[in-house]
Amino acid sequence: MCKTSNANNTIKQTVSLGKKETLFIVALGLLILYNTLINN
Repeated sequence: MCKTSNANNTIKQTVSLGKKETLFIVALGLLILYNTLINN
């Protein structure tokens, strides 16, 4: 139950950040993932 509510809170916080911030976070995550794949 706790984990689910924490995830929901995180989603709510991410949505409240706004679209620009969310896109930035997603792009940053993809960049890190891309770099990890290249290095391996």
